[in-house]
Amino acid sequence: MQYFDDEQIRRVLEESDGEDTLFNDYDCEELDGDADVEIDECEEETIEAITREAQHGGEMGESAYSEILSGQHENAEVENAQSGISDSPTCNSPIVATLRTLRSRRIQSQVSLDSEWKVIVKDLSRKLFTGHDEPTRQNLLFDTNTDLFTIFRKIIDDDILKLMVHQTNLYAARLLQEPAKPHSRKKRWSLVDESEMLKFLGVVLLMGIIPFPTIESYWKKDVIYYHPLLHNIKMSYNRFTLILKCWHFCDNEAPRRENDRLYKISPLLDIIIENSRTIYTPGDTVVVDESMVHFRGRLHFRQYIPSKSHKYGIKIYKLCTVDGFTWGYQIYCGQSERLFDLDTTGSIVVKLAEGLLDEGRCIITDNYYTSVPLAEFLISRNTDLCGTLNKKRRGLPKDVTDAALQIGDIAVKQKNENITVLKWKDKRDVCALSTCHGKGLSLTTSRLPKLKPDVILTYNKGKKGIDIADQLSSYNTPIRKTVIWYKKVATDLLAIAVINSMIIYNDLHPEKKERYNVLAANEAFVKRLLKVEPDQQKTREAQPQPSTSRSSEIVRQMPFESLSSSSSSTLLGSNRGSHFLEPIGNVRGISIRRRCVGCYKKLIDLGSLPKTARAKAKRVTTHCNTCKKTYCLQCFSEILLHK
Repeated sequence: MQYFDDEQIRRVLEESDGEDTLFNDYDCEELDGDADVEIDECEEETIEAITREAQHGGEMGESAYSEILSGQHENAEVENAQSGISDSPTCNSPIVATLRTLRSRRIQSQVSLDSEWKVIVKDLSRKLFTGHDEPTRQNLLFDTNTDLFTIFRKIIDDDILKLMVHQTNLYAARLLQEPAKPHSRKKRWSLVDESEMLKFLGVVLLMGIIPFPTIESYWKKDVIYYHPLLHNIKMSYNRFTLILKCWHFCDNEAPRRENDRLYKISPLLDIIIENSRTIYTPGDTVVVDESMVHFRGRLHFRQYIPSKSHKYGIKIYKLCTVDGFTWGYQIYCGQSERLFDLDTTGSIVVKLAEGLLDEGRCIITDNYYTSVPLAEFLISRNTDLCGTLNKKRRGLPKDVTDAALQIGDIAVKQKNENITVLKWKDKRDVCALSTCHGKGLSLTTSRLPKLKPDVILTYNKGKKGIDIADQLSSYNTPIRKTVIWYKKVATDLLAIAVINSMIIYNDLHPEKKERYNVLAANEAFVKRLLKVEPDQQKTREAQPQPSTSRSSEIVRQMPFESLSSSSSSTLLGSNRGSHFLEPIGNVRGISIRRRCVGCYKKLIDLGSLPKTARAKAKRVTTHCNTCKKTYCLQCFSEILLHK
């Protein structure tokens, strides 16, 4: 056995926390190095006191050591026997005695903890969901006749517009008081009103639909970038950039809480999330996870998460439904708040789920949030918890979390007949906790069915909610590169308002042909916000535009009389007029596609079966303006020029 004198112990404590080194030398038990998971606050304070003593020369009086050791052990001889450390002069050091006491307390605590977990596992079931006993908010506020823009204006309501208008004008007024260059753009500032702010939001959404390299490109008259809509809305490039520069959501000089890092965005965030909650009632399953708003600028609470698609940015805690509706939104700013004696991550879950507890819902979380104290708290609030689990968490049965399993095996225990902890071996070990599952196994519904624990299947099914929300928000996103972090968050909130509105509308219209996708929803909002007149919405179906390609120009101008063969006449019809291709049309912005008649006939002539010909024929969006038969450009050109 190796012994240390006081000088060696002090050196170890100065170079590291010293705990693992001493324990590994004096005992064969391997300790967990995750202090946040395994060491309670009392132990941390004791180790900090020991470290401070070592750094100040080791001259701590007996009374100080008595204060540290008081209440931590009753019989030193019993602890010495448990620790297996000999009574050498070196080992009688108060520092070693204190560390020995902490290890002894941990062993006793683990023995007591393991006795609470039982091998007998009962099947658990979901709590009775009562959240939909009364009509949902979306059904009370809207019906099938409600249009998409009306739902959107319930989220981005007049209060938000008034906030933006007032704070933008206030910030611009203060900006004008600062010295400026003679020809500065800000000298042309005029007060913005609500109608102009709506137009500004419409342009922001339009930039998500049509991505150009710079903001200036949207107003260029160059043939590459020219867009007539932006030249007809009475908002110039200078005016847009000036509003964007002054776009603000709070009074910078108003009194606020000390060290409030989110005061720039909090007023807008609170209103949008509250409005989203007042118009929608989630179902029986919700999911909590983190998301990222991409940002690489200088910011105190900027995060680096290598597993995310955007590795650098602002971390957002979200609570979403399984179909992607964002109910809770909390920005991580490095300041944590603890609720109901829970840890930081458990407090995040409870805060995000505010208003959804006590109704029998199930919250899906990953191993960053799931813990036994959180499960016990949610059980007391008539709410289930299901999620993966970090095996280093406190309060878990070690014979389950440390079990060596073969592929397909499980180890499981249950506490108080309402909390199940399970470890399952797939390609790697997976630990999970649930308050609504036992040790049941079920087959997956994939092409190759596989036997998996029910808790894992429920987790996989519910966890997709955050992924769907992030995926939908990434489509046609209005977020652009900027050095102002709160403006990026504001545009992310605007995108969330679009997605939430679309989800509510689609819930009210279950028929597929009436539902919106993200692109169609953004197009509808842009048209309403920019007040596009009906005559500006004419499509190519009403006004066919000539193509610049030579073959299509020949086809469009070729009269029907040029067709000489009877087969062509039969194929194109008997009408004697000029023929050209035109779009078939679209439904809610989605072009209609049909099978090319020419391709189908060619395949039949080559001996293909009708079923094969139908599958291989091109599906196109154009048909002949006269005979209304569907053709691709190649077949139509061949018929006109070669037949």
